[in-house]
Parts: sequence; structure tokens; C-alpha cells
Amino acid sequence: MTGCARRPALRFLDDAKRLDPAGDARPEVRALRQRASDALGPKPPLKPVPLRP
Repeated sequence: MTGCARRPALRFLDDAKRLDPAGDARPEVRALRQRASDALGPKPPLKPVPLRP
């Protein structure tokens, strides 16, 4: 599964967490969430915005 396909997986896990918050603590759910997050890679750094005087 590519990084693009992982975003829907995380949304699905987030929706499931809203319905069953305790289920999000299960080891297999935490492992799936971690794999999906890892596949997306690190967030790009923010570019500095010049301040105008």
C-alpha cells in the first residue's frame, strides 16, 4: 500500500476510535496506526515566512 492509500487507513482508524475509544489501545490497532503513519513519512519542515516591518 502506498503512502496515498495510508491516509484513508488513518481516517478509518480515527473514525473507529470515535466509536470505540478503548479499542484504539489494542496492540494490533496501535500497530496498524504506526505502520500507516510511518508509511506517510516525516512531515516536511515549514518554510520560514519573511516578516514585513
